[in-house]
Amino acid sequence: MKRWTASIWIAFILSSIGISLIIAFAFNKSFNDGSGIIDPSLASNYGDFIAGVVGPILSLAGFLLIYETISVQRKSFQIQQFETKFFDLLRFHRDNVQQMVHRVPWSKEDKYYNGTRVFIEIKLQFMKLFKIAKDKIDKCELIDSKDKEKASITISYLILYFGVSKSAREDLLSSLSDYNSTLVHEIIDEVYQIKTSYNPGVVYFGGHQVRLGHYFRHMFLTVKFVDSTKFLSQKNKYKYVKILRTQLSQYELGIFLINSLSIGKKWEERGFITKYKLVKNLPSNFIKGVNPKTYYNGFRYEWDK
Repeated sequence: MKRWTASIWIAFILSSIGISLIIAFAFNKSFNDGSGIIDPSLASNYGDFIAGVVGPILSLAGFLLIYETISVQRKSFQIQQFETKFFDLLRFHRDNVQQMVHRVPWSKEDKYYNGTRVFIEIKLQFMKLFKIAKDKIDKCELIDSKDKEKASITISYLILYFGVSKSAREDLLSSLSDYNSTLVHEIIDEVYQIKTSYNPGVVYFGGHQVRLGHYFRHMFLTVKFVDSTKFLSQKNKYKYVKILRTQLSQYELGIFLINSLSIGKKWEERGFITKYKLVKNLPSNFIKGVNPKTYYNGFRYEWDK
């Protein structure tokens, strides 16, 4: 049930006062001699009194109701405009996914994945990279033991994102400049030796910057648009972001998680992941070796007991 606003309450009180005055003074001796016969003079005085005293009270009540009606209409128009843009952004998001195409690197045939299936392949590639990186990082004494998992995630994702081809090498090395150069080159050199099944001259990990860069920028824009809409309550903001969240497959959520732990740190810097529980539907073991609750524990996950 919709709560009354202050304007409606004041209008209701003023109307009640006005009606009460009309009734009370209708039986006052100054305007009613009690004979049961209408006295034109008393009736005229009564009309003047009502117009002069009660009229302004009821006029103010009417003004407040008109103001409230305009406010409701304006808010309704704002919501309509917001929803039009929001659902357009949601449609663009679905279109982005549907238009994704990736040639399967492990098949000798001319085989391609489309749409959501691309994220299945991206996750598979990340797991392979994660294993290679983790094996080397676990043996590295230059990285603190408590930071090794995060380092393995970040390095693996950045290689997944940029790829190890010669053309992407400069950008990749620049993004990994915070890590030991020898360690980074060892991992990249090992990954570079892995080639596709369809062409031994093409690297297996060619990168997904074109796909994922556009995908996550648009997704961030959508959440930011909802979060920055001032006339929405936090409850309604959560409702709209939840609609976006339900559009994501488990594989998209998995890649989103590791993106947020590497180059996508702005997600939690803005508080979006915790505020809107963006990974609450991701199983604890979906990315083997990476428990989302280790990094985001400000909300209850679906698998929490």
